[in-house]
Amino acid sequence: DASVVSAPSIQLLNGTYYMVYTGFGPASNYLQRVGYATSTDLYSWTRLSNPTYAPPSWAQSNTDCRDSHIIRDGSQWVMYTCVQHNDGSGAVSIDTSPDLNSWTNQGWAVKKSGPNMALESPFVFQNGTKWFLFTSSSGVGAYTATSPTATNWTPISSFSFLPDCYAYEFVNTGSGWVAGAFFWRLNRNYLKFWKVEFDANGDPFIDY
Repeated sequence: DASVVSAPSIQLLNGTYYMVYTGFGPASNYLQRVGYATSTDLYSWTRLSNPTYAPPSWAQSNTDCRDSHIIRDGSQWVMYTCVQHNDGSGAVSIDTSPDLNSWTNQGWAVKKSGPNMALESPFVFQNGTKWFLFTSSSGVGAYTATSPTATNWTPISSFSFLPDCYAYEFVNTGSGWVAGAFFWRLNRNYLKFWKVEFDANGDPFIDY
């Protein structure tokens, strides 16, 4: 956390808020690691003194390790983190934990290659029997699987992304699904929200 902290992901469990976030090391290397903190009111936080997560053995240790997203699956936590595969591809690592401190790697959900490939801002949600993963940056994409810990998720080719619109997140309001994302306009960041529908295959779509 020496230079920058960013990209928090927060879940509420039994009256406690659990947050993971990206911490960047000194400006000399900007080493990225995942931090962990807890709170009961979203204002005062208790931070674990050491990073809770570093890249798995199949990923590079001195590059990407950021934008972690956590969900609760039964009695365990599942975390999705953007890393750089040892072959240079961008990837979203899947890891499970009973306590957000000790992690077991399950492989990767998505792995994409290409010039300057980077995956950012993974977001995972469930609707019915299907799970969905959205990623941003040069690795923008939508994917589906039947389990939150499945590897090699299937791309959803039918989902349409707006240009320069990133970090899609989805919320079930109780009366329907809403998606939010940020985009660039006139050198500023804006937030935009849309109603989400699901097609005959159970995949999400947005009528922009």
